Amino acid sequence: MAAPFFSTPMQPYVYQGPDNAVTPFQILGGDGQIVQIMMKSHELVTAKPGTMCYTSGSIHIDYIYPPGNGVGLWQWLFGKSVTNTIFYNPGPDYGFVGIAAPLPAQILPIDLARFGGEIICQSDAFLCSVSDVILTHTYDRRARHEVPSAELILPQKLMGQGLAFMIGGGSVVQKSLEDGEVLTVDAACIVAMTTTITFELKHSNPVRGVLFRGDRQLTAHLMGPGIVFLQSLPFKRLSQNVSRSLSKSVLVENPKFFLQLGLIFLLAYAIILVSLLLTDA
Repeated sequence: MAAPFFSTPMQPYVYQGPDNAVTPFQILGGDGQIVQIMMKSHELVTAKPGTMCYTSGSIHIDYIYPPGNGVGLWQWLFGKSVTNTIFYNPGPDYGFVGIAAPLPAQILPIDLARFGGEIICQSDAFLCSVSDVILTHTYDRRARHEVPSAELILPQKLMGQGLAFMIGGGSVVQKSLEDGEVLTVDAACIVAMTTTITFELKHSNPVRGVLFRGDRQLTAHLMGPGIVFLQSLPFKRLSQNVSRSLSKSVLVENPKFFLQLGLIFLLAYAIILVSLLLTDA
């Protein structure tokens, strides 16, 4: 039985791969969910680094550099991880591993065999995978003056016939588009979609948005056939709201913030000026 898309908290499911291998898993929690995967002997689970919550005592943990990793040298120097975490069960009995979503999100089990063996997704959507799943990057950041395409918003591709788990912020909906059916969405709300969908990226009123709203919303026009997964709370929107709330709280709690900041710069300027005069003397 293929893995269902949606699941209720604490409800177990069984995934059957192309080789008839059976992998039970369970999605726990409401908002910040955890997927618990039962691992049979000599089975591997690949996960995004920093997402492990717990494992049974028999599970070994290792790290690999995946082929096609899109992390560059500068990103690595500034703290971006270049490895994936591998969980391996060397024992004869079943073990388990719990992988947690790194933000308030829903975990989506995706059976790639049901989507033609490939699906494109956002850079932060992939969580972990079982069996035959390869993660590659479809967008070349070194390229310039390219026509905006799906790879700009969905730079990663999952390929294979295995089971992948992705995350979507807030609530997640699945839209099935018929041939020729058009759906217009906020581009940031797209978690993943099948490669059969035609994608067109547009700016919605960029001048008016900058003057009156302050945001330049990117809208995506999707034409079927295919399936798209949408999230109600993209991580970028969440981080912007948190940042604005923090900045407002600083001004409310300390209304003299800018005055104090100006005095600090004035004092620093005076110190530099005095040091230069003493040096010339």
